[in-house]
Amino acid sequence: MLPDDAQRQQGEASEAVSNDAPGDAASVAVAEAGTADSPASGPTEMAPSVGKDDGVPPRLQQTVEITDVGPCKKHVKVIVDRAQIDQRMDEKISKLMLEERPAVRGFRPGKAPRKLVERMYRDQVAEEVKNEVLMASLEQLAEEQKLAPLSPPNLDPYALTLPSEGPFIYEFDVEVRPEFELPEYKGLKIRRPVHTFTPAEIEKEAKAFLERYGQIVPKEGPAGSEPVVELGDHISATVEVFAPDGKELAHLEAQVFKVQERLLLRPFGVVEDFGKLIGGRRAGDVIEAEIKPTDRFPLAKPGTRLRLKIQEVKTVRLPEPTPEFLASTIGVHSYQELLDIIQNLLQERLEQYQQQEARRQVLEQLLQSVRFDIPEDLLERQTRRLLQRRILELHQEGKSEQEIRAQLRQLRREAALTAHHELRSYFLLQKIAEVEKIEISDEDIDQEIQRLARTQGISYRKMKARVEKEDLTEAIANILLERKALEAVLRHAQFEDYEWHMTGVTEQLVTEEGETEQEASETAGQAADGGTSNPASASSAPSSQTSAG
Repeated sequence: MLPDDAQRQQGEASEAVSNDAPGDAASVAVAEAGTADSPASGPTEMAPSVGKDDGVPPRLQQTVEITDVGPCKKHVKVIVDRAQIDQRMDEKISKLMLEERPAVRGFRPGKAPRKLVERMYRDQVAEEVKNEVLMASLEQLAEEQKLAPLSPPNLDPYALTLPSEGPFIYEFDVEVRPEFELPEYKGLKIRRPVHTFTPAEIEKEAKAFLERYGQIVPKEGPAGSEPVVELGDHISATVEVFAPDGKELAHLEAQVFKVQERLLLRPFGVVEDFGKLIGGRRAGDVIEAEIKPTDRFPLAKPGTRLRLKIQEVKTVRLPEPTPEFLASTIGVHSYQELLDIIQNLLQERLEQYQQQEARRQVLEQLLQSVRFDIPEDLLERQTRRLLQRRILELHQEGKSEQEIRAQLRQLRREAALTAHHELRSYFLLQKIAEVEKIEISDEDIDQEIQRLARTQGISYRKMKARVEKEDLTEAIANILLERKALEAVLRHAQFEDYEWHMTGVTEQLVTEEGETEQEASETAGQAADGGTSNPASASSAPSSQTSAG
């Protein structure tokens, strides 16, 4: 055996424990979450069961101790018996003398005393044996402990050494899946929104769609009188938010946004019936209203109020929907064709809203019935990813670094809330998928890629290349698994239909850096419900409202 052989095996062992894929053999071989039938702590004796007569290396005799060291984190200690280590060392030396016939000064090749060869090559042989034993031990650990790691363990093979006497001991920490009893998920009661769109609603949405090609201009009143605010208008206003004790929480000037039925003030809450409150008002008028917390924006305490002073009333001057304009700008040949497309879009949005509402209600009911910890490191990584993605979106929206820094505390808080909820939902749906024995095939993934290609208006080949380039296959598989798990729950659900009414909503960011650390910490541990906005509001003109999230 040459020294290069030991280095090669050392690299293989290092690669085995550093692979990032939670589901691959390397990660599974080193650690996982203890399941209900695996020990949370205490030693487990692993006796050899297969011998050389079977043509397979004998199983290691090793003791495994698994202890809890934090939320969803295990400490694993493995003690490998010395007898099989010595046996492998002896076999390696014998093979070295017979096959490689090492040259030793003063002796003909292959004639050097065994003890002398052992002293000369012990370090190289020990390194090779260490790597073989480590790999075998990890694989045996995975088979016998029913482990399920979330990330690679903090185990560095290069830092391990094989002792000259006594057992081989290695240990590591690893993040594991949370352990919890799945609540009853069959027979849930779900309220399902239903609606038949009228010609007037379709016409209204078509105009809202055309607003993105329009121009915001000052509104004129009848016969030169001062204009009044109506639904669909735009206003420029001073926006102030006050705490129950009168402390000013936010103050923003010249905010321009569209007037709709509801006003979401991020991150505080919602002003219900905003359209009714401001309807008929004029420039210079002041309205005050209570802000109520929502699951997404929970900061408003009882008594938190909005004070809004109208500076100017505006409207959108729509383009004339001539055949030439429609063909060159939108790609349709008539206004009726546009109406047909809008009707189909509204129906699709309603169906998506039904799915989103069903998912929200399922998760809300089930998550209220079960409590489990979220791995801290995983939560931090997910929060960081969401924050980075949101900052990138703000850059793409044209926000300056100064504007983003002013929102950073709130962005981080929202990312933490979203990450906490997403991970709880993920583990819950994964557990349901496991119970229902749901599996995702290559054909399922391929069909989803085809659907994504149709949705984005690109070829299947181009979409497939993007998925492979960005390594999205596992993400798509997880989405499909959750979708099928949700479908399994809904197959046994009891539905109650209710009439859904189209309502518009404007989401306005009013965060300022003046929030206190106490206010930030009060909501840091809460879970957002991942609620979705009204499906009809998606057609509002981008220029007419300040979007957030």
